Order: sequence, then C-alpha cells, then structure tokens
Amino acid sequence: MPLPNVYYCKMATTQDMPARVATIKDEMDARNGVELKCETVDALPELKQGHESCASKFNSGEYQVILRKELTKSDVANVGRIVLPKKDAEASLPPLCERDPVILQMDDMVLPITWKFKYRFWPNNKSRMYILDSTSEFVKTHGLQAGDALIIYKNPVPGKYIVRGEKAIQQTN
Repeated sequence: MPLPNVYYCKMATTQDMPARVATIKDEMDARNGVELKCETVDALPELKQGHESCASKFNSGEYQVILRKELTKSDVANVGRIVLPKKDAEASLPPLCERDPVILQMDDMVLPITWKFKYRFWPNNKSRMYILDSTSEFVKTHGLQAGDALIIYKNPVPGKYIVRGEKAIQQTN
C-alpha cells in the first residue's frame, strides 16, 4: 500500500508538530519496518517553514514530474546510488560538463527533510550514464525496494525540486 503523501505533508504544518511527527514516524515504522532518524521540527524551524511552502506550492500545481524511475535491485542496494534514465536526466536536470558531481537539494514530499544528492555521470562507451549518489538514507527511510519508484518533481521558475518514493502496488490473488 503506497504511503498517503498528501496526508503526511499536511500533517507536518500543524501547531502540534512534535506529536504529529512522532505519530507519522510510528506509522511509517509499522508499515515499512524503517527506523527514521529525525529531530522534532520545533528544533528545526527552517525545515517546517520550507516544507509548508513546498506542500502549498505542490498542491497549487506549480511542480511538474520531470523524472520517474522504477527502481532496480542495484538502485536499492547498500551502494547508495540510483542510475537515472538518460533521456530524462539530460532533458530536465542541470547539464553536467565535467565528471565532478553537482549537489542537488530536493525537498522530501512526505517528510520535513531536504535531501542532498550528488548528481554525476559516468562515461559509457561514447555515451553517458547518469547517477544520483548518496541515496541510501532516502531509500532506507522510505523502505523502497526493487519495483518501487523514485519520482522527481521540479518547479521550472525557481528550479526547486521535490522527491518522493512510491511503493509498487501489490497485486493480490
């Protein structure tokens, strides 16, 4: 069952934030068997404010899906990197002139966290293979497995990103 993304995002903007964050944490632990490592948002007011803004802008339709990747076994392994679809990476993410990584900051759609991923490429024959590094905590926090999806949204004007993990729908017989 996929996590109810909007529910979590809206809960993170209420007055009783610490209690709500603890409740969300317990629910995610029960659903995914994931241990979340986070502080209450009262201790991180800049995250609370930024995430509230992110939720309202997302709901107003300012963000567009720029990349959707069905995760493979190697994407969710402990290596901490996700291979991105070349076409989507070249069309929607910042251009890479050198092999040095570029840090992409992405707000989490469901939690008041901003992830810092390293975006880079590997030469592959006469082409390129695009990689998102430093993803292991994101994958672990959201309990992602092979078959689940990584979805990246972007607001074209300010160039802000939102990221979320989406659980695959389980078919029952």
